[in-house]
Amino acid sequence: MPKTDITIVGVGSIGAAIVQKWLEKGFTVTMWNRNPNRPWLKDLANSGAVLEHDLRAAVANSDAILLSVAAYSNITELFSCILPFEKASPQRPSSTSQREPLSKLVRWRLGLKPKALRKHSSIWLSGETEATFSRVSNIMSPLGKLHYVAEDPGAACLWDIAALAAMDGMLTGGLLAMNLLKHQRAVENAKSPSVENPIRKIVIPLLSSFLPFLGDIAAALDDEDWGRNFCNPVSMQLKGFETILEGLRQEKVSIEGLQLFHDLLLRTKREKGDDAGLALMGMYMLEE
Repeated sequence: MPKTDITIVGVGSIGAAIVQKWLEKGFTVTMWNRNPNRPWLKDLANSGAVLEHDLRAAVANSDAILLSVAAYSNITELFSCILPFEKASPQRPSSTSQREPLSKLVRWRLGLKPKALRKHSSIWLSGETEATFSRVSNIMSPLGKLHYVAEDPGAACLWDIAALAAMDGMLTGGLLAMNLLKHQRAVENAKSPSVENPIRKIVIPLLSSFLPFLGDIAAALDDEDWGRNFCNPVSMQLKGFETILEGLRQEKVSIEGLQLFHDLLLRTKREKGDDAGLALMGMYMLEE
């Protein structure tokens, strides 16, 4: 069997979208999936991809291998019987002295849903040198915008987790907002007021306008400028936030999801004074 441009290990919904995009761009692809009977695998094979049932053979069939799996444990489980390797994590980068000379470890993250592939997705890469990534960029670029982070394979993992943590924090606040909006009173003999309407008209635009401010706070954190408050000091933030909490209590909506932010505001005010900015809060959750 002739070698292909790339092998993908794990072909779920995202993996299938990746294979389809590669095929559209003219790449040859070998696929391996734990369950080889998924219906989309047959469709992809009919489109030109090679479905290999043996993992060793799949790995050997390409010089480039992409692991599209849900967790690190899946990687160690699948590959421990094939080759020894040291897992990369934010606190445990791979040892360059123990890596095989030809191995290139890529940590990547694909943004948004499979159907949004390439249009909105980003891929963050780290491990090896930037020159190495320039050689594989033609394979990865059809999937999204590439961002080279560092030689340490664990570095992109930090970017990945940071982005997902911020996203889930936004979802937490958004779901709390939806709970609050369910308290809208319905007009007699009419259906309940829409939750979607205010979310789309008010909440989402507000979140979008706030995002650049997050970058400003991060810049102040880099500079350790705890007094940079952007005309919105912690004392003002605290007063406004406590008004929000009181409104939630009155509507009998849990404030548990916002309690941490309140605690961080109080600590910043206590330690740095009324005019402090929020940047120091970017260090308060670090554990020793």
